[in-house]
Amino acid sequence: MTGTPVRLFYDAGCGPCSFFAHVSRSAAHRKIAIFPLTGPEGDRWLGEMPEDRRYDSFHLAIGGRLLSAADALPSLVGLVAGRAAERTYRAATPVRRAGDRLYWRFWRARRAGRCAAGDQPRAGS
Repeated sequence: MTGTPVRLFYDAGCGPCSFFAHVSRSAAHRKIAIFPLTGPEGDRWLGEMPEDRRYDSFHLAIGGRLLSAADALPSLVGLVAGRAAERTYRAATPVRRAGDRLYWRFWRARRAGRCAAGDQPRAGS
């Protein structure tokens, strides 16, 4: 990876989340470094974030900004498919809405599957 890496933080205790993170990194030709929500890098970037928000979604640190959940999708699309795809995603309201709906469906399935915050420290651990 060259330049300032883009960091994607994900729930390492959630199988679908881990799959999403690894596929994103691979599809972006390794322009993305992936880190669990917990651990030194997660604490460094997400430590000030309230725990419920930290463990509720994936986060993308890019260009000094921290984007979360569906708000991070346009930038992720740009990393994976190129700037033109990112511009289209941002500009085409139906495309953006479809992406948001897809993300929130995944989010609800993740919550229903009880894998949300699978790598969150447990009391007494």
